[in-house]
Amino acid sequence: MKKLFLLSVMSLHLFSAKAQIETKYDEFSRETSHRTPYSGWTFGVRMPEALSGYTFIDSSLSTRHYLYIRCFTSNLGGIHSKGAHILFTDGSKLFYDEDVEYEYSSTFSTYIATCFVDVSKEDLEAIATKRVKAVRLYVSDRYLQPKEQERILSNFNLLISK
Repeated sequence: MKKLFLLSVMSLHLFSAKAQIETKYDEFSRETSHRTPYSGWTFGVRMPEALSGYTFIDSSLSTRHYLYIRCFTSNLGGIHSKGAHILFTDGSKLFYDEDVEYEYSSTFSTYIATCFVDVSKEDLEAIATKRVKAVRLYVSDRYLQPKEQERILSNFNLLISK
């Protein structure tokens, strides 16, 4: 009986973990996309994820990978706001020289800086194997709570396994 209970709990966890990756097929472009969640629960509030990953596979099986990085900010950058950093707990970093955009969020009464980045599979694997400590967009930093770090780690592990 105890083994049956443990097996059911393990399979439920496996089912819920797989549900964190959304897969869609576009019949027009014949493209399959996989993405990590756009938001997650932190302190009982649904917050935009600091990092979301996307993988697109076209009909010729060519694969493209993207990151969507978000950071809360009160500092609005100018027209030439560039730069996205990902800092890992081991001290290593990833840097992308991409434009940063700003959008006001009435839900959080602040601005959200965002950056969409074309990345390599190696960068996705780094995010899936190392714990992300913080992200920086232009001059705004977002340090992640341990639950956010764990959620991003598990979501990217599922994404690279697709």
